[in-house]
Amino acid sequence: MEDAKRFDGELEKLLKEKEDATGKGDERALANVFYQMGDLHSEFDKLEEALKHYETSLDLYKKAGENVDCCANLLQISGVLSDMGRVDEGIEKGEEAQKLLEKLGNEPLQETAFCQLGKLHKIKGNFDDALQYLNKGRQLSEKLNNRSRISIYDLEIGSVHLETGKLDSAIKSLEQSGKICNEIGDELAFAQVTIKLGQAMAKKGQFTEAEDRLVEACKIFQRLNKLEDLFESAKQLVLVTLERGKSDDAQEYSKEAFATAVASGDLVLQAEGLELMKKVSVPIKHIAAYYSVFLVRSFGKNDELFKKYLIDVLDRLKKHFAEFQFTEITEFSEIILLNFAKSKMLKYQPVSLNDMEKVFELTRCIGRSRGDKLTQHWREAKELSEEIDSLKGLDLGVNKVLDGFVL
Repeated sequence: MEDAKRFDGELEKLLKEKEDATGKGDERALANVFYQMGDLHSEFDKLEEALKHYETSLDLYKKAGENVDCCANLLQISGVLSDMGRVDEGIEKGEEAQKLLEKLGNEPLQETAFCQLGKLHKIKGNFDDALQYLNKGRQLSEKLNNRSRISIYDLEIGSVHLETGKLDSAIKSLEQSGKICNEIGDELAFAQVTIKLGQAMAKKGQFTEAEDRLVEACKIFQRLNKLEDLFESAKQLVLVTLERGKSDDAQEYSKEAFATAVASGDLVLQAEGLELMKKVSVPIKHIAAYYSVFLVRSFGKNDELFKKYLIDVLDRLKKHFAEFQFTEITEFSEIILLNFAKSKMLKYQPVSLNDMEKVFELTRCIGRSRGDKLTQHWREAKELSEEIDSLKGLDLGVNKVLDGFVL
């Protein structure tokens, strides 16, 4: 809500400035306003609108003969195109800017262009081109004595080496980056470099060192309240400890990763957290609670993820039923049902929530029936299944799933 209010407030001010600049016929001022509108929309991930504003700004700068501003605009357009998945077009715009900057002799912006092009070529898997641009940019940063930028180049170069399997080179570049971050007091950048360093060490088989680095990064992200970075470091700890055969530690780190994702409010991260717990085989009685949290949070907000993990729950129950694990079925469904009952305080549509409760009551009945069609619990399950056609238009094929529970 606060973000929406801030966006509306900033946009209102810019629209007033746009009106003033238009009235005065000041194309330079108008170009600046459109550029700022592009920045604002980009910040709030409104990429289509951001692109339109940057393109309008670019046209106005061209008319005004502002070549340096044109280049800055081209680099912004390059970044937005990349964020939209149009990386090839982003590279094209970045190269257009870089060539013009070379003619203008603007080294600070040229260094920015080298960095952006290096990153975009890395995304495309053009690693030779990526290293060529990154090395040029690093040399220019050294000439400009910009240590913060040098650390970024070392991080990016190290990341390319990591992806191409040149682990010694990766570790060397990443350690150089981390050292500079420490020296200039950039704790967040140091922790982000440390994640990559931990990954490189793990790939080289240096698991103890890798785990130590990742734990160090986790502590920093936790202190700085950087939840997405904290999730990534916890995720890497899951993979490292799993590789070392430390399954109990991997399970604990997976739970921490999911809790962090929940705190961030990012449903995609939460789904990734569930996948981590599945990967490390978190026991059914524990993972049920995490599934219930995710389903409650995704219900009515992300139909695709909600449906995927509800079906995942039913498939998991079906598997336990087939293996005669009736206690697990009952426990799993009762935990989830309890959480959904509590969630009534949330502002969901009652009909849809009641349908959800019916599905989990259904699975509880199945669990208690112990596979015997003649029991009261099985009859209750059949009655419930006939009431459930769909969940708010999401066809889950409940009757088909129910038929699969029959021994």
